[in-house]
Amino acid sequence: MTDHYSDYISLDEVSACCAAPILALDDGLGHCADCGEWTEPAPVDLLELPESLPASVQAVLDLHFEQSESGDAYLAAQNASKALDKLGFCVNWGLDGVLYDLQPKEED
Repeated sequence: MTDHYSDYISLDEVSACCAAPILALDDGLGHCADCGEWTEPAPVDLLELPESLPASVQAVLDLHFEQSESGDAYLAAQNASKALDKLGFCVNWGLDGVLYDLQPKEED
């Protein structure tokens, strides 16, 4: 048992190693519930939290979904990626044009 008063088990954040809940500490590190290794939380796909995104990013995503339903989904994904890049975000997409793993770009 530690003497850290702010230790907690996070069910919202999962470990980067096993995608299991973590016993987290103040500094963002914690122990994975599955393997027990020190780990950082896995990055959250911001597409799962659209309400937390700026309005400009939401507008790009809305346009992407409209374009992908009415035309070439892959081309719509490419266009969305370029627009999101200009707004400071990066996103991946599959051959089907479905976006995933929206993240803020890392600052240099």
